[in-house]
Amino acid sequence: MDTKTIHSETLIPANIHISHCILTIENLIERLKNHGFDLQPNPQKQTTPWTPEDQSRLIESLMLKIPLPAFYFDATNKEKWRVIDGIQRLYTIRDFLVGIDADLKPFSGFQYFMDFNGRTYDQLPRQYIRRIRDTQITSYTIEKGTPDTVVQNIFQRINTSVLNKHD
Repeated sequence: MDTKTIHSETLIPANIHISHCILTIENLIERLKNHGFDLQPNPQKQTTPWTPEDQSRLIESLMLKIPLPAFYFDATNKEKWRVIDGIQRLYTIRDFLVGIDADLKPFSGFQYFMDFNGRTYDQLPRQYIRRIRDTQITSYTIEKGTPDTVVQNIFQRINTSVLNKHD
């Protein structure tokens, strides 16, 4: 990815189009089923894959209605959004709730719903499936018309400590 510096004299803020939207886990599931995300990891971002226990705890968080951090997507290609931030969460949703190209993974790290460890998503009681699917998530999408250099700069900012520093 090109790491050009954006100079204030060449940047026109009105050309930056970022939308805030509320999606549900159901929306993410449908987009995953239809291959609507580019899930190729960014080679510039070093991530350690989550353990099955960590992934299971994310799903348990949905069952407990604990809000997830915001997702960031490059939606300049309406058919296939590129993931700027949230790739591990999407892998978890894909592996445990959708099961594309493989069977659903069984849960192994629940702390509060321990009776469900060893089960898969489709073996959960209906009330928990509904809770998961109805969970709202915050997302930000970079829309078409935003200059490529700005998209790349946003990607760099989100994936570095610049925007992830704790006070």
